Amino acid sequence: MDTPDQPLPAQRWQTLLLTPRGFGLLLAGILAVVFWPVISGGESFFYRDYGVLGYPFVEYAKERFLAGEFPWWNPYSNTGAPFAAQWGTMCFYPGSLIYILLPLPWSLGFFSMIHLWFAGMGMRWLAVKWTGSPAAGAVAGTVFIFNGAVLGSLMWPNWVAALAWMPWIVGWLSDAAADWRRVPRLALAGAAQLMTGVPELTVFTWLAGGVLAMGMPMGGTQPWLKASARLASAFALVLLISAAQLVPFLELLQNSQRAGGSFADARWPMPLTGWANLFMPLFRSFATPDGQFFQFGQEFLSSYYIPLGAWMMVVLLFGTAVNRRLWLLLGLTIFALWMALGPEGGLFPVMRAVFPPIAVGRFPVKFVFLAAFTIPLLAAAGVKALTESNPPTAKRLWIAAASVGGLVLLLIWMNHLGDSAYKPFQRTVEASTNAAARIAWHAVSVILLALVLRRPAYRTLGVGAFCATLLLDGLTHRPWQNPMIESTAMQAGFWPTNVTRPQLGQGRLFISPSAEDVFLKDSSTNAQRSFLAKRVGQWSNLNLLERVPKVNGSSTLQARWQWEFQKALYAAPASASGPMLDFLGVTATSSPANALTLIPRSTALPLVTAGQFPKAVDGTNALAELLSAEFRPLETVLIGSDDKDVMKEIQGTKAAATFLAVTPELVKFKVSSTTPTVAVIAQTWMPGWRAKVGPDNARILRANHAFMAVAIPAGDSDVQLRYSKPGWLAGIATSIASAAACLAWLLLSRRNGT
Repeated sequence: MDTPDQPLPAQRWQTLLLTPRGFGLLLAGILAVVFWPVISGGESFFYRDYGVLGYPFVEYAKERFLAGEFPWWNPYSNTGAPFAAQWGTMCFYPGSLIYILLPLPWSLGFFSMIHLWFAGMGMRWLAVKWTGSPAAGAVAGTVFIFNGAVLGSLMWPNWVAALAWMPWIVGWLSDAAADWRRVPRLALAGAAQLMTGVPELTVFTWLAGGVLAMGMPMGGTQPWLKASARLASAFALVLLISAAQLVPFLELLQNSQRAGGSFADARWPMPLTGWANLFMPLFRSFATPDGQFFQFGQEFLSSYYIPLGAWMMVVLLFGTAVNRRLWLLLGLTIFALWMALGPEGGLFPVMRAVFPPIAVGRFPVKFVFLAAFTIPLLAAAGVKALTESNPPTAKRLWIAAASVGGLVLLLIWMNHLGDSAYKPFQRTVEASTNAAARIAWHAVSVILLALVLRRPAYRTLGVGAFCATLLLDGLTHRPWQNPMIESTAMQAGFWPTNVTRPQLGQGRLFISPSAEDVFLKDSSTNAQRSFLAKRVGQWSNLNLLERVPKVNGSSTLQARWQWEFQKALYAAPASASGPMLDFLGVTATSSPANALTLIPRSTALPLVTAGQFPKAVDGTNALAELLSAEFRPLETVLIGSDDKDVMKEIQGTKAAATFLAVTPELVKFKVSSTTPTVAVIAQTWMPGWRAKVGPDNARILRANHAFMAVAIPAGDSDVQLRYSKPGWLAGIATSIASAAACLAWLLLSRRNGT
């Protein structure tokens, strides 16, 4: 029944905005409208890593799963590479069932939308939990998913999935610190986030949640110790549930190009003036040929702008009673933005010295995601202070609004002054026009709030309008971050008909250094056309969509020796690389004159050869010999000096290797020789490969720096190489048992009424 003091429009807005169900339906509707081409299936995301890295991984994993196989190995990229062990392939993430069971490419876009919605709902829940204000929750949920960093993360589906779990885990960390019965729920959610494959976001989540849980008053040392024990137990359970992912990942990391600090260069930090981009999106940024904007020296994130209305709410907190949680949130925000500055900020090198694994993340600008999480919660506290003040204080609102607007005007002036080194590349007028639009949206939001602030019955309506301006500000703050393309562009069928397609075990594609450079430095003004060209050229991981084996590829982690070999191969002159291209079985390569034209090669060797003379050569000496025009892969195989005793009876002899079969994790062949010999397999050597010669186990040696060799006795031998490792099965068993125990614990707690 309608109450006389609350108009019907306000009641409807209250139902839509201030209840979880209403907010969820409204948010789902907004996402459906904004991303309708993706939701309807007519178009797909494709820009940057989504198209060339994430989608091919997902498509390959889906095919293997539906065939009843687990994708441990990828034989199509980097002359063979671990697959499930990689971060980002999401092979162990339960949410992957969305795109495995539903049709691609639509299902991957739907996967991202579901997680974006879940992120907004989680932030709303957390803000309401801490402020008690549904209006504050609506603002926090809106700001969290409609800011530059989170919208930009749609190019990485696993990042969106990890972000979606962040607010839920932070809230449940506080619950678990106070009650053992809340631990299993936290452990299951924490493991789900970890298995999305974004370790940086997992660290940020537990850092924020731990600080906010343990930083609150607990009434003495003993309760603090008990809370610490509960959270430590929860984190231990997360690791146990995630063992299936962690065991192969840690082994790959140990053997990857990032082991030993090789990538501890802190690439792509936020510029020292980068804080300004939180308020003015295009401040000192340059435009790429396809119309996107990036900061000078930082090309990981296209934006991390926070709508100005949210900053206004943060400013409103000053002069109010700020509790300890808000001080902790403010401290985490400052810490995140300081760390994002990288070495020039001074804090990042100190933290890296204290905690060396931080170097694995490489890009300091990723710390901006922690700030993108804390700022909506600070804004939520400002909303609560504004909407629940009695009487409402419009004066404070105008002061906060003027402060934020004045800062943007100052930044416009600073941007016009510019940096002499970069000013020729800046689009100063476009940046100023864009900033003026931000101020316009800001002004609209302030006017709407001021009009309803004095009429409590319409206050909810005002908050709804305020959320709408935040949403529109976030969506329009720069050129569209996530371009789309027709879904048919993501399907197979881009291999040219005039060149025989290499098949698994029977040929490879080699993208020439000049073609690689063309694709990497593409200057096309049309992002869709550029992507289609890369599909024709099989660049990055796009060869996976055609199931074409290739010499290089794109992986976050690569076997260190294969990475060293590949780097040397691409640096070698074309006249010297011929013998190794023969060894690698390259049957097609990019034309030196046109990156989109593939030409056949007729001198490729089979995947398996035999009868070479073993020669002990290590390290860079091996690479130098391999990449010389005089190297003869049918006559000589290079092995490490530590393995020369294994080959001491082998002097090189005439032998015949007959290729029998190959699958992603299996190679079978037969060798015939009158004396002991060696079989050389042109696929990446990696712990986890096991060999059998006849009924006996055999050792696989690393040969030709990055590949495999097996000693073969005289006579006829059936040889089988299989990629598997008993420790991985133990990891899967640990994950299943730990998850089952947590589920039982959780169900028991619910039965007892908690």
